[in-house]
Amino acid sequence: MTAIYARQSADKKDSLSIEGQIDLCKAECKGNFKIYVDKGFSGKNTKRPAFKKLMKDIGTGQIQKIVVYRLDRFSRSIVDFGQVWTFLQQHKVEFVSINEKFDTETPMGCAMLHIIMVFAQLERETIAQRIRDNYYQRAKTGGWPGGPPPFGFTLMKTVKNKFKISTLSPTDNIQWVIMMFDLYGNKDYSLGKTAKYFNEQEIPASHKRGWDNVAISRILQNPVYVKADSSIYQFYQKRGLKIPSDPKEFNGTTAAYMLGKRDKSANLYHVPSETFLYLAAHAGVIEPELFLHCQRRLAENSQLKNKGKGKNSWLSGFLKCGACGYSIKIQKTSGKNYLVCTGKANYHVCSAKHKLDIQRIESEVLHLFENELQKAKENDEKCHKSGRSTDIERVELRIDRLLRRASESDDLAASYINEEITRLEEQRNKLEGCERDNHPQPKEIRFNDLDFEDKKMLAGLFLEKVVIGMDMVELHWKI
Repeated sequence: MTAIYARQSADKKDSLSIEGQIDLCKAECKGNFKIYVDKGFSGKNTKRPAFKKLMKDIGTGQIQKIVVYRLDRFSRSIVDFGQVWTFLQQHKVEFVSINEKFDTETPMGCAMLHIIMVFAQLERETIAQRIRDNYYQRAKTGGWPGGPPPFGFTLMKTVKNKFKISTLSPTDNIQWVIMMFDLYGNKDYSLGKTAKYFNEQEIPASHKRGWDNVAISRILQNPVYVKADSSIYQFYQKRGLKIPSDPKEFNGTTAAYMLGKRDKSANLYHVPSETFLYLAAHAGVIEPELFLHCQRRLAENSQLKNKGKGKNSWLSGFLKCGACGYSIKIQKTSGKNYLVCTGKANYHVCSAKHKLDIQRIESEVLHLFENELQKAKENDEKCHKSGRSTDIERVELRIDRLLRRASESDDLAASYINEEITRLEEQRNKLEGCERDNHPQPKEIRFNDLDFEDKKMLAGLFLEKVVIGMDMVELHWKI
């Protein structure tokens, strides 16, 4: 059967509609065909429902040919397409693109396929660079660079130097921002106490289900609220930020934008050496003295200092509450570790009490971890006479996933993964009737024998999360 695949991320005048794509593809079909449509999904990745259904049908042998209007309707990523193309070749599926006029049944078609994918990736990267350039250019003029406005503001159009720009205008919520700075800076409220007060007063939150420490902290650190004067200039200059504006322009009337690369491993705070500070066109609402006092308090906050260190357990960062889904932190008090649900402590939306001991949880996870690895090893060693083709596909899929993990790992993890890959390749050869004689067996690495850092590293490679309930532990795997 032939598959017609059509995709459109958004309705645009210069973009062919889903219906138009399908009509053109039908002309290339002989006999029965099945239509797969992803409307409203980007082609930058493969997380599309109809695309996944198509791959599943190919895996079960229902599809022998794919017809698309244009190659970028199928995929815009050369990495993703490379993996999919390998999958199509394994199942002997032809690929036809109408707009590019090629068919993978021919050598020229295969060559054209790879060349076009390179240019599709280049085009996407060029567009992304253009968007970044425009983003910074808007900030240079004092306009809002893009994206949703910060809490307490809305967007409005104004004219500056004969050009129309989007700038920020305060809403009724700006009063809560002013109150937030007052509570934290003048009345010595902690982040947690401020968040609790806002939730109790049912003040509308900027995101999620309520206020928490992180949401409060991000607003307090944002210079979009401050009246930027010379002291603000000096503060950010000492932090290493790049400031294109003349220091004399920091006169304490307008606010500022902080734009640049963010370090996701450090709770999304800006990387100073790659960050710019631009003067904004809108007026600031927080006095610079109060703003700087809040920055000093935040710098001394132990929450920010210890964030992400995870020294109390190698499971730090993986634990999730089974009741509300929020993260579980491990706090050490008087020499004893306690489990604290952030949904309860920060958002006040959870009532669960976690009384399980972290050592017991670690022991249970170790047990489940080694059991799953053993099961996987035993399953791979079995060679069923029926359904060998499906078994080969599963083994190759695991090899592909482990190869991606190996590129992200350190020496010990890479050694472990390479041994797993060697064993899986041997299993694949057995299934294909090509077993090699006298192949050395990989040395087994027992997870329980590893030290703290190695356990944390391997857990990060294989574990998605560990869900903690009242009296149960549930593991979710990446592989």
